[in-house]
Amino acid sequence: MSTIIVIGLFISLSLLLFTKKALLLVSVSGTSMVPSLQPRDRVVAIRVFKQRLIQRQSIVICDLSNVASIPFPKPVHVIKRVIALPGDEYRVRVEEIDPLVPLLSILETCGEYYILKLPPSHLFLSADGKGSDSRHWGPIPYNAVIGLVLLRIPRRQKETDN
Repeated sequence: MSTIIVIGLFISLSLLLFTKKALLLVSVSGTSMVPSLQPRDRVVAIRVFKQRLIQRQSIVICDLSNVASIPFPKPVHVIKRVIALPGDEYRVRVEEIDPLVPLLSILETCGEYYILKLPPSHLFLSADGKGSDSRHWGPIPYNAVIGLVLLRIPRRQKETDN
């Protein structure tokens, strides 16, 4: 009987440690991801170990504190949508691009659009609403991604009444 209890405790402790290292619970602040994510929503994310987990339209959490191309003041943690992957060609309106952004690879200018080719190991991130994103920062390196959002936990009704 005591062996079963010890094994059960070991399994429980192992799952708890794995969950703490593998999952993130993050509160959303700001409105850049509205309507997908609302301020004070919470998201559950898995820490990203493999790049192939990230797909177009994934929502990711990034730590931008060490990304050299981002001007000061740097946002530290952001939640954004992935709209282009390494090697993708992506079309973006010329007027949407901050003129100081290091775009790295403009293939061509096509009327009012730039055609960009993303470099290896970089993502193009977008806000769902109004807010800063790769149009302002340039492509973001994969190693800045710390989590892949799996689940949105809406804010409680009581919180929305304030």
